[in-house]
Amino acid sequence: MIDEKDKLDDIEELDEILEDEFPNDQTMTQTPISSEQVQPDQEDVQELELAPDSPNEVRESDGSNDSEIQADNDFSDNDAPPWSPVMNIDGVTYATGLFWQPLQNPDDPIPEIKESSEGTLEGADLFALRPGVASQYGLGLSDDGHKKGQISAAIAISEAFAEHQSSVGVFKVKEGWWYVAIRNDIIISDGDVLFLNEEDAQRAFFSMMAVPDWGIKVAPQEWGIEGTVEVDLNRLLKSSKQIKLQKIYGLRGAKLLAIIGIAAIIGLWLLVKIFLGIFDFSSKPEKPVFVPVKRKIAKKAVIPEVKPWEKIPDTASMLDNCWKNIYSLNLIPTPGWRNGSFTCSNDSISVNWSRMWGRIHWLDESFANKKINFLSKAFSADGENLVAIINNKKAELKLSPPTLGKKEMVKLINDLFQSIGQPITLADLTIKVANPNQPGTDRIYRAVKFGFTSKHDPSLWVDLLSKFSGLHLQYIKYDPENKTWGYEGQIYVL
Repeated sequence: MIDEKDKLDDIEELDEILEDEFPNDQTMTQTPISSEQVQPDQEDVQELELAPDSPNEVRESDGSNDSEIQADNDFSDNDAPPWSPVMNIDGVTYATGLFWQPLQNPDDPIPEIKESSEGTLEGADLFALRPGVASQYGLGLSDDGHKKGQISAAIAISEAFAEHQSSVGVFKVKEGWWYVAIRNDIIISDGDVLFLNEEDAQRAFFSMMAVPDWGIKVAPQEWGIEGTVEVDLNRLLKSSKQIKLQKIYGLRGAKLLAIIGIAAIIGLWLLVKIFLGIFDFSSKPEKPVFVPVKRKIAKKAVIPEVKPWEKIPDTASMLDNCWKNIYSLNLIPTPGWRNGSFTCSNDSISVNWSRMWGRIHWLDESFANKKINFLSKAFSADGENLVAIINNKKAELKLSPPTLGKKEMVKLINDLFQSIGQPITLADLTIKVANPNQPGTDRIYRAVKFGFTSKHDPSLWVDLLSKFSGLHLQYIKYDPENKTWGYEGQIYVL
């Protein structure tokens, strides 16, 4: 542990540096919290609760590869791997393998869906409609095995993972391995496939690992992929929206009522004509009059675009939350077990324990006494290691736009960290985000990726890191053996 007097000296020195670099009249978006306390009060340490949040072993790719952040599409139409259109979960049939497209006009979706069925996916005769801000529709084909009334699995899982803007997973089911990918609240066009071969599912899943910022990554436990969790698919599907496939050319809603009304009018007219014809055979039948109706063309709705810096976790709150929770977890008595590293994100905290001479029962008893609920907890096959994921109190999401260009930002960061003798690693980062209003195009955002390791806990860095508008702190790590803290994130630039 660091001596409190030395630590307070460091804080005073840092305050002087910050006053020089950031004058009082300079306005920043995020407001820091006080960092005067050396360790959190016991009554402030929050109780950890179970919630369906993400694992936090998500990593950005290195700067050398970040200029083109996108998923590889290994499957062409001419060489598609074997797949299944449906899966049966606990007696319920779910449709998979739908072709997903963004919906431009949610108020009148049928014309748009019909156009896609005649062009984008020729022969499609079924669809599932996914409501919401990022409305979508998935196309299916009866020839492939889809049927009216089947529930869309992709819509159900997107509802279950609604707290995460981006999620990717592979679920092992009796028919095969269902792969699903949702990026920025949009189901990827080919991100809903039930593969029959495990290798094809792994290839699709690993192709997405080059893409950063997944809120949750799901994979079978036997794959042994770090940063993934295995969840109960049946529970997720049953607790979510049950949207069923419909016929594209079926009658529905107001149109069905209109046709019924017209048919009733025509029927009444025929009855009147027949009745009048009984008494007047000389009358000539009148020719029906057709009145041309001008077709209404619906305007395409503009989907609001959310820039990545419009919803950034408040830096000061995240530092404080991670510090208190890691401190609390590190105090749990685990006889015969050694604490491993802690990794904290805005969603969750992952931690591992390794056995020295203790028993699994002793570890479970310690957790039960502290009333800790885990999002995920898994022992290794030999019972010598435990990896657990625990929910973290989320910091408020705030608007924090960039204020400096890349060169100015890199110069400022290097100068600040040189002044306090703290090494830091920087790298260029280019992020592509799908443009919801122009399918097939991307928005480009630039940032400076940073990472550093320090003996100082998060309370010391609140004032400095909170000064940067556009800063997205992604991970805080703690190594109990070396008593070091690691900080990783990115700062958006103009």
